[in-house]
Amino acid sequence: MIFHLLALLSRVKTYFQIRTIQKNFNLDRKLGEKVNLKQRDESILIVIAHVVPVATTNKADRLKKLKECLDSIKSSIAGYQHRIVILTKEGYSLHSLLPSYLIFDLQIHLSHQQDPMLVEFDAFEVFKEQKDSYDHFLFLEDDILINDSWFLEKIKAFNTAIDNNEYVLLPHRFEYSEGIKYYLDQTTTYGTSTAHYHHNDTMSIEIENVKYCTYENPHAAWYCLTKKQLNSWIASGYKWKSKIVAFGPLESAATFSLLENFKFLKPHPRNINYFEVQHCGNKYIKQAGLIKQDHA
Repeated sequence: MIFHLLALLSRVKTYFQIRTIQKNFNLDRKLGEKVNLKQRDESILIVIAHVVPVATTNKADRLKKLKECLDSIKSSIAGYQHRIVILTKEGYSLHSLLPSYLIFDLQIHLSHQQDPMLVEFDAFEVFKEQKDSYDHFLFLEDDILINDSWFLEKIKAFNTAIDNNEYVLLPHRFEYSEGIKYYLDQTTTYGTSTAHYHHNDTMSIEIENVKYCTYENPHAAWYCLTKKQLNSWIASGYKWKSKIVAFGPLESAATFSLLENFKFLKPHPRNINYFEVQHCGNKYIKQAGLIKQDHA
């Protein structure tokens, strides 16, 4: 008898506990305000370098990378006014094969460079044409993924603290394989030998417990400038445009030609994943012998 009474009391207690939770949930639903993502006043112009021969044999792979790049951008800049421009060359773009939700608001800028390898240098021209319409100017190659909704806030915090338009914050670039991130720009391969790049603490700064420093190889295939920095770049005349400064034309366009006007900082090794982008696939870590060739 006592056992049945205790069981009944337990069920009654459970019933009222559940009803209390349900009541609170309904109250929260009635009183709570619908949360809408507030559109920020700031705007960003994004230029994606995409140069792929239409007759390429790996069309599916290159199209997949472009789609992933665009999806990552859209998910990371929600709330910002933005415009995305595909920088390409006649006969060297797969953008028409993208899903409709990605195509409808894209702008296409056709470069007149004779050499497709020099097309990336024309990001400067796109930015210059629209310098008065945006607050931030982002360049990246079409196989770079941004998975950080705070990336622009991090750049703004860096710029505010350092208060010097000469310095540009760049992300670390990594490739991913079997649960491991490989920060590929600190390792490269020459023939059969692997060279490791090192950071330098001579020029370093710490902002809100995040330390930044220079690296021997600053390449990221990605940069983001403020309006003041862009105007400074334009005023310089960009004398290093189409010049092979280091490694090759792509690296020079995306990073090294900007050294004419800017200095680059990246997060210190102790904060290496604070500001980063992903390179699609694992091409470079395979070349460096960090993983086997048959790894996905």
